[in-house]
Amino acid sequence: MLHDLRIKLGARPVHVAQYAKRWKRLYAYLRKSVMINAINYAAENGFKAVTCGHTHYAEEQIVKGIQYINTGAWTEKPTFYVHVNDNEIALKKAADSTGLKSHGADSVPAAPALHQNSAQPITHHN
Repeated sequence: MLHDLRIKLGARPVHVAQYAKRWKRLYAYLRKSVMINAINYAAENGFKAVTCGHTHYAEEQIVKGIQYINTGAWTEKPTFYVHVNDNEIALKKAADSTGLKSHGADSVPAAPALHQNSAQPITHHN
């Protein structure tokens, strides 16, 4: 399983995502690269929104007029999912371990954006 993927550093096994997060600038660059590639793909195909995951960093931003949503990863808590209905596409916090939905703060808390052209970024630091 993906959550069991580990690399060995010396005698202590380390989760790959946790290892990558040690280099914050490189990790931010890689996340931004995923976002820019997704945004460019959406723009080339006339999409208003694009979603992806597995960056281990949940975030939602508007870039170049395109809504970008990344669910992060299901192997680290809190977990998030994409909610879609006739009126919205939004990043939402998944149910907690008790099986009950959290009340109130279903969206991701705000944090600094990775892209200068983004409006009202919503990000989560894992």
